Amino acid sequence: MNCAGMNRIVSRRWIATLLALALAGAGAGCESPQPRRQHPPGTLQVRYESASSYAGCLTASVAMAANYVLGEYRYNDARLRHELAQAELDETQPGDVKTYLESIGLHLVTLRGELDGNPPLGLRYWVLQRGYPAICVINAKGDDPDMNHAVVVIGFSKMQDPQAADTFHADTIYYLDPANEQPLQEVTVDEFETMWARAGHAMMLVVRPPAPSGRAAG
Repeated sequence: MNCAGMNRIVSRRWIATLLALALAGAGAGCESPQPRRQHPPGTLQVRYESASSYAGCLTASVAMAANYVLGEYRYNDARLRHELAQAELDETQPGDVKTYLESIGLHLVTLRGELDGNPPLGLRYWVLQRGYPAICVINAKGDDPDMNHAVVVIGFSKMQDPQAADTFHADTIYYLDPANEQPLQEVTVDEFETMWARAGHAMMLVVRPPAPSGRAAG
């Protein structure tokens, strides 16, 4: 399902600011958030939230990530959209969502991500090493930016070769789709890379700010 309004997330100007934002915020919040819900072994136990509007994939994804980082169920898509509207902020704009999160003591780190495990841009780094769900913008339909869509990556696995029970191949990615009847999706890394590349490898993370003493906030 497409997510109206998300095309603006990968505008040329927004992509140009990704690396600068990465340098400013990629180190914020060092302690891994606490799990809340059962998913496949080895994945982050993020509580699923569905989008409550046609354009709600970003806010639903942010709600999932925020609840996980906070370690409690505080936000759903409808509440987050309502509070953004009350603050006269645009729910489809990462900058406006970032402004709102800062008002409640959280940061939205925006990056042009990579699939590897290298900091500060690696998707594997954030999910596997740091323990944060990563909001990625993908496009399963083609090159039309109107079909860009936010999902929450929660882990990686390997597919077993059905012809060889003891042999594994092709890493896979698990993600939660806020606008799909089947919330938990599993695709190969190659499939995910194709969809992610169409949206400029846009990636966001909800993290706690560092403590004033320089010690990471818990």
